[in-house]
Amino acid sequence: MPISLSLNQTYEDPMVTSPEEREKVFGQSDHVRIYAKDYKDRLEGVGFSVEVYSFVKEFGESAIRKYGLSKDENIYICSKPVLDKNSNMASCSERGLVKFIKRALQRRLVNENITD
Repeated sequence: MPISLSLNQTYEDPMVTSPEEREKVFGQSDHVRIYAKDYKDRLEGVGFSVEVYSFVKEFGESAIRKYGLSKDENIYICSKPVLDKNSNMASCSERGLVKFIKRALQRRLVNENITD
């Protein structure tokens, strides 16, 4: 998914319809927008709970090099509220998912001997 951290707002143009135009404007023939710094807000706006993590802060420079990531690249972990059958109240369990993903990534990095 294309995201530009140099843009404040997501760029969309419904007039760009042909694959050739889309490739020229959005960088790929099947894309219809370029997301921007408002990406998290857009996800939250449609009901997702969003946690944003930086690979550099979480795993260091060597992981960035190994996986070919940008130093400014973020990971967006999203979850939707789940209705509690007893109370019909929305509750999220994304904290457990985030911890699981972070532990799995850390184990993988340790197993692959990635250290700064």
